[in-house]
Amino acid sequence: MLIAIEGIDGSGKGTHSKLLYDKINKLNIKTNLLTFPNYTTTFFGYEVGRYLNGEFGTISTVPIEFASILYAGDRFELKHKIEEYTKENSIIICDRYTPSNLAHQAGKVNNQEQAKLITWIEKLEYDVFSLPKPDLVIWLDMPISSAIHLIAQKKMRAYTDNTFDIHESSKKYLTSVRSVYKKLAKTKSWITINCINQDMDTLRNIESINKEIFDHVLNKINSSNSKQNSKGE
Repeated sequence: MLIAIEGIDGSGKGTHSKLLYDKINKLNIKTNLLTFPNYTTTFFGYEVGRYLNGEFGTISTVPIEFASILYAGDRFELKHKIEEYTKENSIIICDRYTPSNLAHQAGKVNNQEQAKLITWIEKLEYDVFSLPKPDLVIWLDMPISSAIHLIAQKKMRAYTDNTFDIHESSKKYLTSVRSVYKKLAKTKSWITINCINQDMDTLRNIESINKEIFDHVLNKINSSNSKQNSKGE
């Protein structure tokens, strides 16, 4: 089972992916954690870092297809790991996966062009690179203002000396990406986790968010096990 944890920059994907990994491991269920992009360990991941650092140009000047291929190529380089973990019957948790490419690239074009671009990226990742589709996508919905505040508190990243990379520095762009995520979550039946306390308009604490994520994942695991057991009867 491949689980993708998604969200705009600063939404807590890395934190919740790690917490989820720890919780599933405590159930004695074989689990592996992959993080994308891999800025220091893959060829394409390193180039993604250069792109985010602005070395190829700005969001508006770098060709969208070029950026899409960089992110997809990074996953392709670790395809052997995904296949290895799948053969081991492991739960695979991905801190970002193909849905990130869909949302971030489609966030650069107008509504009329988004569907065509999303289809193109899915063909690139799922057909050309033959990457497996996720069994469960969990989207962490975080307001832009909160995300920017949390980004500013991040530790130094391997790919940039700047507080904000070219994606994080544009509120307009992040707003557009969040909008695409929201549409995709609805049309593709992803799980949406609201990271805000609606009654107080404040951030939920990390454990309450992660418990909700864990509950959805556990339901998926139990459902999958029930189907396998019924087939074996």
